[in-house]
Amino acid sequence: MPLTEAEVFYQNALQTLSKSRIPFMVGGTYSIKKYTGIARPTKDLDIFCKAGDYPKIIKIFQEQGFKTTLHDSRWIAKVYKSHHYVDLIYGTPSGMWQVDDSWFQKASWAKILGVRVRVIPPEEMILARIYVQSRDRYDGADINHIILKQGEKLDWKRILN
Repeated sequence: MPLTEAEVFYQNALQTLSKSRIPFMVGGTYSIKKYTGIARPTKDLDIFCKAGDYPKIIKIFQEQGFKTTLHDSRWIAKVYKSHHYVDLIYGTPSGMWQVDDSWFQKASWAKILGVRVRVIPPEEMILARIYVQSRDRYDGADINHIILKQGEKLDWKRILN
């Protein structure tokens, strides 16, 4: 089955990041699929990186002509192509955590859209999702599915810390 316009953009973004050699991990829908087996459409591609690396990533995409914005300096920047976008996530709006080297130590590998990439660890997936709550969004179901499928393998002490 041919890739959608959005998937071609995401694939290009993953290839660009892989070539850059800047450490990154994929989260969101693609990591949910890896850890739970649940595949679903997505509105974006979530890329996790260290706070010190997102300006370098933004620069790479700007040099390729993509529109970029620093959506919130505490935690997220965005790369756009038309109405499709990549979220560059490096922390939370509350400042409770930032992506650090420990995320990369526990990351696993997966082939996403034909590109071999790191995927954020399931413990950090829970952490990233637990704070997403608003009128129109709640990621509790994702957390439940990760626990259901990965519970025996999870580092519960890490999650509690």
